[in-house]
Amino acid sequence: MNLYRSCPFCHHETHRIHFADNRVDLAMSEGEQIEYSCPKCGKSHRFSVDELYRKPSKWIFYISLFIFIAGVPIALKLMSYEHIGGQNTTYVLSGLTIAPVLVYLILKDGDKKRVARFNEHYFKMK
Repeated sequence: MNLYRSCPFCHHETHRIHFADNRVDLAMSEGEQIEYSCPKCGKSHRFSVDELYRKPSKWIFYISLFIFIAGVPIALKLMSYEHIGGQNTTYVLSGLTIAPVLVYLILKDGDKKRVARFNEHYFKMK
């Protein structure tokens, strides 16, 4: 997931990929103070792990869309058209549209929980 921070000099928001689940794991792997240099103004600043935050991923929608676009033709190809008829067509078509929506909802819920878990617990009490 991406860790976001705002430069104190130019207020440009930048991100960095890190796979820590919470701020304690981040502090254990990187230290309590993490040094970043801003790509916009070039100045370097040390951030506390409590100053970093996460945002929900924008890729979840694209992953679900890819699953829908790739999955529907594959599923239609695997099924023989002779066996689909009448009421079965309704079930198949609704299943093809519900599956990507369920994948999207499951991925979005998991991402929301990861972001909340990271953002609501601080390394040091304020």
